[in-house]
Amino acid sequence: MSASHKSKTIPSRLDLNIKYPLLLLCLACLFPLQAFSDNAASAPGWTGQLSLSVSASEGNTNLGNLNVGFLAKHENLTPWAHLIRGSIKQAKSAKNRDADKKTTKDIKRLSYKVDYKLGEKNVIVGYVGYEEDRKVKLDSELTSIIGIERRKIGTKNHQFIVGAGIGKLKVKYTDGTDEISATAGRAGLTYKGKLTKKLSFDENLIMLYSKDRTMKRATSNLNYALTKNISLGLAHEVTLRNKVANTATDRKDNTTSLNLIIKF
Repeated sequence: MSASHKSKTIPSRLDLNIKYPLLLLCLACLFPLQAFSDNAASAPGWTGQLSLSVSASEGNTNLGNLNVGFLAKHENLTPWAHLIRGSIKQAKSAKNRDADKKTTKDIKRLSYKVDYKLGEKNVIVGYVGYEEDRKVKLDSELTSIIGIERRKIGTKNHQFIVGAGIGKLKVKYTDGTDEISATAGRAGLTYKGKLTKKLSFDENLIMLYSKDRTMKRATSNLNYALTKNISLGLAHEVTLRNKVANTATDRKDNTTSLNLIIKF
């Protein structure tokens, strides 16, 4: 049998490395279904929030955004929990800081996270994330990670979450820059603080590391509760990449946004 024929019938190592973690996460969704049906009357079920925001960014382009984001979480009486998060940013951007502005769909993000509780504080985590960022010439970034988190560190009003995992990273660019496909490690630290009855502050730090590229992201959120289900928020995000597309101008991007958050 020729080598060319083998390549058509046997999946490459890259295909297996990307597809197997995705398959495992999809299968994980099936485990809680039976237990959920048995306990449907008392299970918490789905909760979530919708956010509408305006923002300003600085880095590869100076621009203004109109953003829509959502978060949906499912918990039941089993150890399993599921979290889906997504956002789309519609931007008025420029090719560079002095160019005429044009309308673009700038950033898209979608992620799925499945948790399995080992106890009150320790959790096994499966994570799949997709990101597209046109202003940094990022066509697609796919991350699949399996790891562990430790939660509820601290007091009732000031809690920390730490986590780490390993998986795969696949990156494509829009300008012909060489693709990245590598084993990656992901580490995170989250702080959640309740400052007053209505005022809360969150800080989320993430590092995604591979031999070809490292990405660091810090996100800060200050929220004020107007009602039980409606809040106003001020958010700031900083993203730093040690490698970007050949035609991108900056490795660092900053975004500040004013958010209206509706819980459901």
